[in-house]
Amino acid sequence: MTKYCLDTGVLVNGWQKHYQPIFAPKFWTFLSDMLTSGRAIVPREVYEEIEQQDDSLLAWIRQRREFVRETTEDVVLALKAIMQDTYYGRIVKLKGTGRSGADPWLIAHAQIWGATVVCEEGSGGKNDPKIPDVCLGLGVGCISTRDMLVAEQFSF
Repeated sequence: MTKYCLDTGVLVNGWQKHYQPIFAPKFWTFLSDMLTSGRAIVPREVYEEIEQQDDSLLAWIRQRREFVRETTEDVVLALKAIMQDTYYGRIVKLKGTGRSGADPWLIAHAQIWGATVVCEEGSGGKNDPKIPDVCLGLGVGCISTRDMLVAEQFSF
């Protein structure tokens, strides 16, 4: 049974664009059930990014706060290994570049938890690694929201 580690973009873009609760409430019930059953996690750092916006997604995630995965010592060690690598460490750029500080944490959580990362990013290429690039290099599964829904045989 696959476990999933959800990126900020999955939640924010889902809420605001692709699976708005008013049109796709079943999607949010599905995610809530995945969190409740322990099959999906939201790393603390992803939760903190969502906290930066005071909106209805924040209210939704706060109702499920007990399912947010706290950072453990193992996750910190995995993060350090990612950041010390000359290629993988480029996943985070200087402030103001739009690059998410939660990305390496997301990967470290997934690596330690044995989960597949769910994100909406594509490859950044040789000089600009993104979540899928780092996951591939580390042997961590990485799929899109759509691929997760297909794998879980979700239907609206």
